[in-house]
Amino acid sequence: MRKFVERFIADRGITLNEFAREMGYSSRTTLYRVMDGNVRPETIRQFKERAEKAFVLTAEERRALLAAAERKQKGEEVLGAEQAFMRLLSGEEPRTDMPRFVLPGGKEADDPAGYLRSLGILGVTAFNAAHPAAVSVLKLLLEIPGVKVKHYIGMGSDERDTIELFALLRGVFFHARYECYLWKREYAQPRGLCGADMFFLSRADGGYAALVFGSDGNVAVWPYWASAPEPPEDAVPTRTLMPENATPEAYANYVRYCAGLDEVKHIYMVKPDLFWNCVGSKILKAALELEPLLPLADELAVIFDRRYEETFNGKHHIHLIAQQSAMIRFAQTGRLSDHFFGMRPFTPNERRWVLENFLAYLERSPFLHFYFWKDGSDIPDIEADLYEGKGLLLQNAFTSYELSSEHREALITYEPLMRDWRDFYLNTLEARKCRSREESIRLFREVLEYIPEE
Repeated sequence: MRKFVERFIADRGITLNEFAREMGYSSRTTLYRVMDGNVRPETIRQFKERAEKAFVLTAEERRALLAAAERKQKGEEVLGAEQAFMRLLSGEEPRTDMPRFVLPGGKEADDPAGYLRSLGILGVTAFNAAHPAAVSVLKLLLEIPGVKVKHYIGMGSDERDTIELFALLRGVFFHARYECYLWKREYAQPRGLCGADMFFLSRADGGYAALVFGSDGNVAVWPYWASAPEPPEDAVPTRTLMPENATPEAYANYVRYCAGLDEVKHIYMVKPDLFWNCVGSKILKAALELEPLLPLADELAVIFDRRYEETFNGKHHIHLIAQQSAMIRFAQTGRLSDHFFGMRPFTPNERRWVLENFLAYLERSPFLHFYFWKDGSDIPDIEADLYEGKGLLLQNAFTSYELSSEHREALITYEPLMRDWRDFYLNTLEARKCRSREESIRLFREVLEYIPEE
């Protein structure tokens, strides 16, 4: 709030006393208490109203006022975490220019991508370098066929940085040849070369090259380097990534893997429409058309029966936030947002059974917490499911589960991030961006009206 006031009076050419007087405060002391003290939400609301009455605000000043009030009410820490999570969901990447590649002798590489390809790189061991310029270089390296990247990032004691980190890395996080590891950097001093922002590139000739990210934003390139340092012993992987494998056994293993995630006490889901546990095994077997999977139909049915039981007869809490428009689309077309490519659309009668069964359970169960987004909620199309204690699963909202092509999903297993996501889900998404439970149930009943006649 103080920053807003200081900038406002500087732009207007008035003193703090004059600002306080125009705002109707009895003294500067009262204004200081509002700016710097721990005040009630009502006081912050009154400050906004006073400013809008006392001054004719420009659009930019009004946005700055609202942002300052929100920061004051929530606190910088909470607001920063919310904004980082929104960037993580949206995939929004910070705009940055490709850094300059400075070769020995001071010459600059005109074509960084071509220069990297000329080095004959087989693999990359990256340390730290978790900033927009480094992510730009990571993307170049992953464009080289066959190059694998292992990225080791030292984390300080401030776990809030983790949210920013995953939001930043989202542009490479789903790449099949990218692996990310976090390690605890207990002290300020670096642990050997592991404390620097460096990429070590293993070359086909058996040697190494090194990229050193400097404070000036440039990359110093050393075409020949003795060796790469050993990674930190306490480094832990941050995700599980679905493999590029479309064999029938891979699909059965995938369904089994998902069933294992369901066996937790609390699940917090963001999806366009319903999840597969809501579809009974008889409907699944009847809809299965992919020839190679037909021999596995009975095995898949057993797994889905287990998932259905966990959802509708288990004693764990499931939270689901969905889009009414996507639910209507399912009612009209019989295709879920993540409809399996090996299945036909569900018939009108099958859709009605799925939706009515879900509604009946929703109306009687204390374990299912369902909400539709409010109109205008700025949540992108994504599936983000937290299986408490196991991981936060991220994937594109509209997928066919064709594992050999475009399907990508990552299970982030870093515990501080899981804890922060749960708080964000409950305190921001459910509490502020969703309709009430009662209104959501009423709107869900209306979805049934969109199912066509058989």
